[in-house]
Amino acid sequence: SMQIMNTVQAACGSQVVLQKMSIDEMYVDMTAAVEAEFRAAGGVPHGWTFAGAVLDKDGAIDKAAQPEIQQTHADALLLIGSVLVDRVRRTVHEKLSMTCSAGIAHNRVVAKIIASYCKPNGQCSCPESAVSGTMKGLELRKVPGLGGKLGRQL
Repeated sequence: SMQIMNTVQAACGSQVVLQKMSIDEMYVDMTAAVEAEFRAAGGVPHGWTFAGAVLDKDGAIDKAAQPEIQQTHADALLLIGSVLVDRVRRTVHEKLSMTCSAGIAHNRVVAKIIASYCKPNGQCSCPESAVSGTMKGLELRKVPGLGGKLGRQL
C-alpha cells in the first residue's frame, strides 16, 4: 500500500494531494497538476483524447467514441486528468507489476462511484454532461457514506 502511494506521488510530483482511504484505495486530487498542464499547453494539448472509458449523457460507458464534451473548461481539464491518470496507472504497473482502476470526475463522490465501472485495470471519466445520467437510478447504498445500515434504512 505504501509502495503504491509512494509510486503515485513520485509519478505525479508535488502537485497532487493523496488521501489514503483503505488498504487498497486512495483519492488523488490532481487539480493543480491538470491546471498546470492546461496552462503550459494553452488548453488541451494537440491530439489528446480521453484515456479509458467515458460516460455518455445517460451515464452509460462509451469505450469506442470520443464524445464532443470539450465544450466546457471543466471538461477540458477532465480530459487532461484522464491522460495524466492513465500515465500514473501505467507507471504503477511498470514499477510494481500491480494494476489499478480509477474514476475521473469533477468531485470525489462521483469518481468513487464510477471507479468500479472499469474494473479491473481500467479507468472511467464522467464529464459534467454525464453526472445526472450517472446518478439517476443509482441505488442510494452505492453512494459513498450511504452503504450498510443507513443505506438500507433510506
